[in-house]
Amino acid sequence: MIRKVLFFLAMLLCPLLVNAQKGKIVIEGNFTTGYKVDTVLLEYFNPDDLADYHFSDLKTEYKSEAIPLTKGRFKKVVYTDRPVAVKIFCQNPYSINRLRGPINRFASGFMEPGDSLHLVNDADNIRYMGKGATNFIVWGEISKVHYKPDPPIGFSLLQRYLFFSQQCDSIAMKKQKIMNKYKDGMTAVAFTYLNGNMISLGEQNRAEKFGILVYNRKKVGLSDADLVRIYDTTIGRSAVVRLPVDDNTMLNQLADFYCSPFSRILYQYTEGFKDSFFNQDLVEQNVGLYYFIRNNYSGLARAKMLTTILTVYMLRKGGTNPEYLSCVDDFMSIPGYFKQKKYVKKYVEGSLRVEEGAYAPFFSLTDVDGKKFSLTDLKGKVVFMDFWFTGCTGCTQIVPALTNIEKAFEDNPNVAFVSISIDEDKKRWIESINRGKYTTGKGINLYTEGEGGNHSVLESYNVSSYPRFFLIDAEGKIAFYPAPSPLVKNGEILGRMIKQKVAEIMDGPYLVYDDSTIVCKTVTGSDRGKSIVREEIYNISQKEQLLLPVMTDMEDRGFKVKLKQKLTPEPTVFEMPSSLMVLSDIEGNFEAFRELLQSNGVIDQDYNWTFGNGHLVLAGDFFDRGKQVTEVLWLIYLLEQKAREKGGYVHFVLGNHEIMNLNGDLRYVQQKYHNNARILGSDYQSLWGKDSELGRWLRTKNIIEKIGDLLVCHGGISSNVNGLDISLESINASAREYYDREHEIGGNEGVLNVLYNKKYSPFWYRGYYNENEASLQQIDSTLKKFGVRKIVTGHTINQSGTIGVYYGGRVINTDTEHAKRKSEALLIENGEFFRVNRHGERRLLISDGMVVR
Repeated sequence: MIRKVLFFLAMLLCPLLVNAQKGKIVIEGNFTTGYKVDTVLLEYFNPDDLADYHFSDLKTEYKSEAIPLTKGRFKKVVYTDRPVAVKIFCQNPYSINRLRGPINRFASGFMEPGDSLHLVNDADNIRYMGKGATNFIVWGEISKVHYKPDPPIGFSLLQRYLFFSQQCDSIAMKKQKIMNKYKDGMTAVAFTYLNGNMISLGEQNRAEKFGILVYNRKKVGLSDADLVRIYDTTIGRSAVVRLPVDDNTMLNQLADFYCSPFSRILYQYTEGFKDSFFNQDLVEQNVGLYYFIRNNYSGLARAKMLTTILTVYMLRKGGTNPEYLSCVDDFMSIPGYFKQKKYVKKYVEGSLRVEEGAYAPFFSLTDVDGKKFSLTDLKGKVVFMDFWFTGCTGCTQIVPALTNIEKAFEDNPNVAFVSISIDEDKKRWIESINRGKYTTGKGINLYTEGEGGNHSVLESYNVSSYPRFFLIDAEGKIAFYPAPSPLVKNGEILGRMIKQKVAEIMDGPYLVYDDSTIVCKTVTGSDRGKSIVREEIYNISQKEQLLLPVMTDMEDRGFKVKLKQKLTPEPTVFEMPSSLMVLSDIEGNFEAFRELLQSNGVIDQDYNWTFGNGHLVLAGDFFDRGKQVTEVLWLIYLLEQKAREKGGYVHFVLGNHEIMNLNGDLRYVQQKYHNNARILGSDYQSLWGKDSELGRWLRTKNIIEKIGDLLVCHGGISSNVNGLDISLESINASAREYYDREHEIGGNEGVLNVLYNKKYSPFWYRGYYNENEASLQQIDSTLKKFGVRKIVTGHTINQSGTIGVYYGGRVINTDTEHAKRKSEALLIENGEFFRVNRHGERRLLISDGMVVR
């Protein structure tokens, strides 16, 4: 009994002993006057971990705690042996209301073990006391320094950037004076962190503006030499570039590709922003950047940037090819960096896992002529690969079926069949190939070079039984795992999968007007990763007769599109039809789009309109992430015409990803499209320019529409939009003018600042679904303002991943997990609201105005 008591006491004392070995940080506050608040939300993290999080996906030790107030007071003790960055928010039961005060409405600072902070709310201001107070005071004063008014109207894009850059310099000087003013009251560690963070945050704004110049360099006539000169005289002489290359603090803020330190690396490595660098093979770019960082940087900066290059840019996006693995081996040979090496090792192990969506493990084997053949030789092709051996009973059974599939694709240059034998005897292996009993003898035949079942390729692909099948897509990823046997349904399923992956290689057509001609370019295949392009040129007089062939998700089932003779802006207000379907966020997933429409009676198998006088509403984000964006857009274009012929209508309301692409923000664009654009002799943004058919067509679309008593937009209506004294028609007209030139919007242009704000815009807003941040009063205000009864949006997937009804049926969200084959749409018929799926199944949501639970 005594032993049990002692053990229990030891368990109780263990946490106290552990904490006794750590330092202590005390954070407390008093909010008893002038401000009603229920809860304090406290966030804290070690800056080193935050840098890891930004640069290499290393999970930060990030703490977030909601602390209820007792009579307006709170206290939190943090046990740590490392410094922490701290943010403090105030929270009520319905939403987070950030603290009012001199620090942009929330308290933020830096604390070290032994520090204390006491916050007092005094007449709507926050006063800071305690040993760590100076760090919060200085950050509060820095946050008060704001940019001056926008540049004069009529300034060019370059003039606007230079004007803004001068402001950055001025603000940086003012902020540095504040930092120096409080320097003596701060520790060296706190000053280094806050000073570096201040510089990085300021430069991120300049870097974003410079990125706009880079995106639009051809449009505004800037040469490579111009960009180098501009870089040298702005970012190149800024404070962030002068930070030591081993200074960890500068890693805490990463803006984008052009923000330091990556802008500095890119600039130094390429000796300026040269097209030759951007046109390099991606592997060459990444390996070159890796060794440049390795040889020119030091300390934590080098460790974390190399970790980023290896994991995010190489292994995640390119798989385990020999060049990348060679860089991994080199990294492991560098002394030190134990934490980063451990992470890279785990990342490599994860990359070597055989699973759907992962890169196929690299191999190099020998063919019948004794020549080496590797996975790299198959780049750009859809590959069906099987493992076998002489004497394999199951292998003999699949030969006839596999022969038929090989014959079906024998004339398709985008498909390859690879058979890998584990026969140890080469002579026996070749005899089996010639007999065609255990393998078809066609395609590419490889063997394990006398090692039989001991060859590393078997371990890499986790092969332990035979035959074993794999389907690899043109990017070198495992498309389906496990791949179906050729015997299943006489090879029908396997054949369909191959056709689907071949279709993803294709792209287009891209139709561009050039004076009196029409240039039509289509990517028809790929050879060792390089796109094959078919180019056709027509006279403008032939436009009315043109029928453009468009690929779908099935290689042999395309459709043809007749060009519209005139493109005009869409109306904003429509009568309510008897049937209406709404879906959103397809994001280039043609299969999901097709299945939803076909299964629910909108189109038939030949893409004919079968929805009668019904309306189809597409609530934005049909760009990005997927591999058939162009084909999806052409189908919408086609259905608009076919619907009108039958008395129906197709509405395409633009989302944030459409606007991003038109503006050159290509962060979510598949690498396939960047590669294709280069082969087509263009940059990706220009493919949607004003001289292209789809670009002109997109610019006729709205960002918000009223259909009967429904208001449809991609994100939602914020209180800021409610506050605009402007009609729906004017919202669309104002926004349309800047679809492709958002960067020209000045800070004093009220309506446009709201319509393009990343938080409040109708195509960016997420307030309805962020823990119901928007109040019911706000929703009702929107309904009253625009004379509707319901708001329908996309943009934000809810926890269930299905169509969701909110605010007592006032708001409906249509964003679902299409990529996970959980596609749904909203169907409205005779006043009843249903959610429908890709199988055509219905579930009632609202009937007689009441939400059905």
